Amino acid sequence: MSNFSLKVAKILGNSDDTGWAQSYFFTPENKDLLEKRGSLLACFSLSDQEGANSEFGQELIDRLQKEYYDQASGLPMQRLVNSLEAIAQEVASSQIDFSVEIVAGVFWRGVWYFAVLGEGKVLVKRGPTISAVLVGEADGQVVSSSGKAERGDLVVLGTTGFYILRDDLIQQALSQEDLKKTAEKLSGGLLSVSDNNNAAGLVIELAAQGEPVNTRSTSSSGDQQRKLSFSLPNSFSSLLSSGRWPVLVVSLALVLALSLGGYFFFRQRNLNRRQQAQEVISQVREKYQEAQSLSSLDKDQAIKITNEAQGLLGSVSFDSSNKQEADHLKQDLDQLLTSLTQTPPPPTDSLTEFFSLSEISSDLKIAHLAGSGKTIFILDNDSGKVYSLGWEDKKSAVLLGDEKIKKATKLFSQAGKIILLADDGFYEITNNKLTKIIEIDDSWGKIVDFYGWLGNLYLLDSQNNIVWQYPATQSGFGAVRKWNKEELPQVVDGSTITIDSAIWLVSGKLYRLYQGYLDDTYHIADLGDQVLIYTGADFDNIYLVDKENHRFLTVNKETGQVDIEVRALDLDQAQGLIVSPDETVAVIATSDQLLKIVLN
Repeated sequence: MSNFSLKVAKILGNSDDTGWAQSYFFTPENKDLLEKRGSLLACFSLSDQEGANSEFGQELIDRLQKEYYDQASGLPMQRLVNSLEAIAQEVASSQIDFSVEIVAGVFWRGVWYFAVLGEGKVLVKRGPTISAVLVGEADGQVVSSSGKAERGDLVVLGTTGFYILRDDLIQQALSQEDLKKTAEKLSGGLLSVSDNNNAAGLVIELAAQGEPVNTRSTSSSGDQQRKLSFSLPNSFSSLLSSGRWPVLVVSLALVLALSLGGYFFFRQRNLNRRQQAQEVISQVREKYQEAQSLSSLDKDQAIKITNEAQGLLGSVSFDSSNKQEADHLKQDLDQLLTSLTQTPPPPTDSLTEFFSLSEISSDLKIAHLAGSGKTIFILDNDSGKVYSLGWEDKKSAVLLGDEKIKKATKLFSQAGKIILLADDGFYEITNNKLTKIIEIDDSWGKIVDFYGWLGNLYLLDSQNNIVWQYPATQSGFGAVRKWNKEELPQVVDGSTITIDSAIWLVSGKLYRLYQGYLDDTYHIADLGDQVLIYTGADFDNIYLVDKENHRFLTVNKETGQVDIEVRALDLDQAQGLIVSPDETVAVIATSDQLLKIVLN
C-alpha cells in the first residue's frame, strides 16, 4: 500500500425529494487497520417516488463502513461482498418501498476489489483502454470482481444514474491531463442533463509515491545495557592490599570487557536474526494473500508468487519464538499451491449427438466447421469435400468436391462465399467452383487461424506474433498489411481468433483487440493453449472449447465472467465450434461426431 497513493474526485447530481445520491471515500488513520483492511470507496443512491430519506442514506454509509471494517476475518473481497449482502438483506427484510444501489471498491496491497448491489458499473482506464470490469444486475444479487492494480489506473465507480452521461463524454473526460479537469468535465456533463438525482460517481487515480522512509531504528547501546553488580572475593581483596592492584585492575577490566562484549554481540546477533525472520514472515504472508487474491484471476501469476513465497520462507532459520508461525504459513502455502496446480479428474459424461454423420456419408471425417445464418458448413479434407447442413431441417448436401480441398485445414463462410485456408494459400468456393484467391506471402510465418470481417481477411501468425489483414477490394483483396499497431500477447500454435468488430484472441488468456491495440484482457482460470473460440456481432458471450481441460465455457463480453462451464468426454478431440444465431445451441465437431450443448 505504501507504494501507491489514491487521488479521488467526487461527482454528484442534484438530490431531490425522490432521489438521493452520495459518494464516499475512507482511508483509516489507524495504520494497523489500513494495513489489514485497505481503503474503502463507494457510491450510493436511493430512489422512491414517495420520497427518498437522506437520513437513511447517511445510515447506509455508516453501515457499510462498520460492516466492512468490523469483520474479524476474511480477505477484502469476502468482507466487501458480505457487507453488501448484509445491507441488501436488511433492506429487503424492512419491506421499505424504495430501491438501494451501492457500487463499492477496496484498494488493498496493490489489488482492486469491486462489488455492486444494483445496476451500477465500474470502469477502469489503463493506458488508452477503458474497460467495464464489473456491471451490476437488476435482481438484487451482489456481483464482484478483482484485479491487480497498476500505476496510472483511473477507476470510475458510478451508480446507474451516473451513467446517463454519454459514453463519448466519459471517454473525453478520462482522457484529460489531470484529475481535476476530469472531474470538471464529468460534473459539467452531469449537471447539463435532467433526472440526475440518483447520480453518484467517484473517479480514483492510482499514483506512485516515494518509498517510505524506514522509521525503524536500532536500539542504542544504552538501551541494551544491563546493570551488573558483583562483589570481589577475598583473594582479590588481598591482592589489592598487596600493592599489585594495577595488574589486577587491568586483568579485571579485560575480563569484564570481553564478557560484556561477548554478551552484547551474541544478544544483538540473536535480535537481528529474530528481526530478520519476522520481516520474512511478514513478506511471505503478504505474498500469500496476494496469490490468494489472484488465484481466480491469473492462476499462472498466483503460482509464481506462491513459489516465490516458499523460496523466501526457506531462506531463513526460525527459532522457538517464530517457528510455529512459519510452519503454519508453510502449510498454507503448500495447500494453496496444491489447489492451484492440481488437475481435475477427467470427465465421465458425454455430450448429446447433434446429428449423425452417417446420414451424410459413411466415411465423412470432419477437419473443421463453420456457420452462416441457418447453415453449417463442414470441411472433410480427407475426401476433399465441403458439405452443407441445415441448422433446423438437418438437410445435407455436398457443396463441392475437389482434390485441392484435401490441402485445406480451415474454412470460413461470408457473403455467400466459402474461404479455405490450405497449405499453399487461400481458396474460395463460389458458384460451385474452387478458385485460388491468395498466394502464400513471403511475410507470413505460421498461419494458425484466420477469420473474415466485412469482406476483409485477418490471418493469425504465431511465428511472427502478428495479425495480417487482406483488405477487400472490388477485384478481390488488396496487398497484405500488418493490422496490429502494438506488440500482441504471445501467440501460441493453438491460438484462435474470432471477430465481432473487435478481434478476440485466445492464447493462454482471452484478449480483446480493437483498431490494432490491446483493449482488454480476461483471465480465465486454468485456460489451456488449445482453445477453440466463437462469437457473433450481436452475441452477448464469447464461446470457448478448452480442449486440454475437456471443457466448454461461455464468457460474458462485458464482465469477463464465466457464466456456463460444461466438462465432458470428447471435448479434447474438438475440431470445430459454432453457435446457433439465437445463442441457444452450441455445436462441437470431433472428427467423427457432431455434438451439442443446449445453452438455455
